[in-house]
Amino acid sequence: MVCAKNSLCWLMSTPRRGMAFILGFIATGSLAFAYAAQYFWHIQPCVLCTYQRYVMATLIVATIIGFAMQKKIFMGIYALIIAIGLGISGYHVGVEHHWWKGPDACGVTVSIDKNASQADQIAAFKAKMMNLEKAKTLVRCDEVNWRILGVSATIWTFALYIGMLGFIGMGCACRRRHNS
Repeated sequence: MVCAKNSLCWLMSTPRRGMAFILGFIATGSLAFAYAAQYFWHIQPCVLCTYQRYVMATLIVATIIGFAMQKKIFMGIYALIIAIGLGISGYHVGVEHHWWKGPDACGVTVSIDKNASQADQIAAFKAKMMNLEKAKTLVRCDEVNWRILGVSATIWTFALYIGMLGFIGMGCACRRRHNS
């Protein structure tokens, strides 16, 4: 029971409502920060950033339901949602560092049929460019368009997901210790 005197462990062993509140607060804050960056600082998200917003919104909904129901299963649901976000974020970090190719929606790709005539190739390229003009802005996933304290926002998001998973893991470990 040495753990009970540690204030960090006390925080981690809060009831299920406390964990739901803390995770929901973090998700709401990060989602609000992302929208503030978009609408106040005019930093447009790429498609992978948009997917991460969906994950955060899903986590917010899950924490609201989990706060109301207080079921043990929700800790696993939170962990699963956060793990999905971590996977998307990790993939995004890799695309940003050019470790692998991102999805086609992240940039301009023009596939050229080498057997097609030059006129057909030019027509295909022109059609692709016309479609891009219709889009407001194209934000590439493989370019850093936002840095916070010199670090890419993508890496910050990756670290946030790791922190939230660590928070859940420590909370479960502390609860087991207190309950045994």
